[in-house]
Amino acid sequence: MRMRFCMFVSILLSMVLWSTGSFATTYPMPPAGSDIIGQVITVEAQSGDTLLKIATDYNIGWHEIMEANPDVNPTHLHWGQRIVIPTAYILPPFHEGIVINLAELRLYYFTPDKKYVYTYPVGLGRREWRTPVVDSVVVNKKQDPTWYVPNTIRDFVFEQTGKELPEFMGPGPDNPLGQYAIYMQKAGYLIHGTNQPWSVGKLVSSGCIRLLPPDIEELYNNVNIGQKVRIIHYPYKLGWNNGKLYLEAHVPVNISDPISHLNIISADDAIRDAVKGHDIKINWERVEQTIQHQLGVPVAISEKTQTDVATNN
Repeated sequence: MRMRFCMFVSILLSMVLWSTGSFATTYPMPPAGSDIIGQVITVEAQSGDTLLKIATDYNIGWHEIMEANPDVNPTHLHWGQRIVIPTAYILPPFHEGIVINLAELRLYYFTPDKKYVYTYPVGLGRREWRTPVVDSVVVNKKQDPTWYVPNTIRDFVFEQTGKELPEFMGPGPDNPLGQYAIYMQKAGYLIHGTNQPWSVGKLVSSGCIRLLPPDIEELYNNVNIGQKVRIIHYPYKLGWNNGKLYLEAHVPVNISDPISHLNIISADDAIRDAVKGHDIKINWERVEQTIQHQLGVPVAISEKTQTDVATNN
């Protein structure tokens, strides 16, 4: 039942969403009145495919593809099995600098000229070291960075494995920061590459934000010192397209940060704020279904009002 619902969403969105490609990382900003980039598509699994391989092919994270395909065995796909590729995104409400949504495990970068948005999957902090919700700024960039190992991490690794990490680790294949690092004003938290590509799209880091090597290189070459960085927790994103309101629901991350403009976890409140000034009717049954399934794809939740119907007739 859940897969049939997912396929319906895929077909619907592929007809109505404006996009530049199914697995692009760079999109023109959508036209006025639209908040959605990309499109949801489906593909058929081939011999030897796994969900991880398919996710890598389309530059989406493990968390995202698992959300969109909840009834699929990730390691045992059969030939011709339909897989949902959740490459449609409602843009976060902040359209400046870098925005990272914990609930999506995804980063957005808005160019200073407001013409383009880049988007990448990211790895984020595990339960013991959650990536914090924060309003920050880029203060430095380094190619081939040195990793100064925090004492908390050295103690944790020694306790778990008996291995004693060095106080610092220079550039090279063993450096977990990869080849590029972007430093935030929030001390101790970096946006960087990784020597463990499998970890991108998962909640496994010690709090920093990990990107795949090609993605961090592209971001590093575009972002400037002084640009904004916002880390948000929006399990439910709202956006408009062709006069319809869409809801994108994700599994919330268990965090301790207080409710704020960066941490909005009530879908009902977000919907009521979004419809202010708009003459539309919300299909609350579809809202409930979307929240229940948490497939991570935009779903239309608005309907025509009686005024609209009368006018069209």
